Amino acid sequence: MFVIFACVNVRCGHTTEEMSNEATLLLIASSSICESERRKLYEPNDDFNQATCVDKSLGNLAGSCSFGSTTIYPPSDLDYFRVTLNSGSSRVYIGPDSYTPSSRRVSFQFYDKNQSLIFDPEDTKFNSVSATILENRFLTKDDCETSQCSDFITKYRMIRFDPSIQQIYIKFFPVFPEIFQEGDGSLILVSTAIDRPVNPRNFGTYVLQGDIKPCN
Repeated sequence: MFVIFACVNVRCGHTTEEMSNEATLLLIASSSICESERRKLYEPNDDFNQATCVDKSLGNLAGSCSFGSTTIYPPSDLDYFRVTLNSGSSRVYIGPDSYTPSSRRVSFQFYDKNQSLIFDPEDTKFNSVSATILENRFLTKDDCETSQCSDFITKYRMIRFDPSIQQIYIKFFPVFPEIFQEGDGSLILVSTAIDRPVNPRNFGTYVLQGDIKPCN
C-alpha cells in the first residue's frame, strides 16, 4: 500500500475520479508485481542440490514485497531449504492449524544430509519414536519457561531429533497435487543454544528450533 500512496501523491492537478482510477490501476500493477516476486522468491530451489540455505526464518531473504513464506506454484513445484546446526538436538513443533482448502494446502518433510526421510507430519508412521526421533509427544505446562504459560501449549506436538543429525533439508510440497492450485508453506526457525523445549506459541504453528549455524 505504501507504493500506491507514494505514486498517487506525487501527481498533481488530477480530479478525484482520475486519481481513484489511477490508484486502482496502480493497485493491480503492484499486486501483480508482488505476486510474481512471491512466486519466484527462492527459485530455483526445486531439488536437494538447489536447496536454499536459511538461518533465521523462511523470510530472511524476503524481497521488496516482504513475503515471509515460500510459494508452491505451479502444482508441480517443490521447494527445498537447508538448515545446519552447530550442536545439540533440533526440535520441530506442530501446532493446531486453521482450515486450509485442499487446493492450497502445503506441507513439509525433513531429510537428513544423506537425503533420507526422517520426518513427515502427514505420515502417521512418524507419530512415535525411532532411531532418529528421540522424543515424540505433546507438550505439557511443565515444558514452559515461565509460570505465565497458558494451557494452549499442550496443543503442540514436539518431535526431538537425534543430536547426530546436524543438517536438515526441508521440502515443501502440495498435499493434494491433483487438485492443487497455489499455496504457501512456512516454518519458523528459532535459533537457540539451549537444548530444551521453547514455548512454540510465541512463534507460530510450525516451528523448528535448534542451535542454527549462520549461512555462509
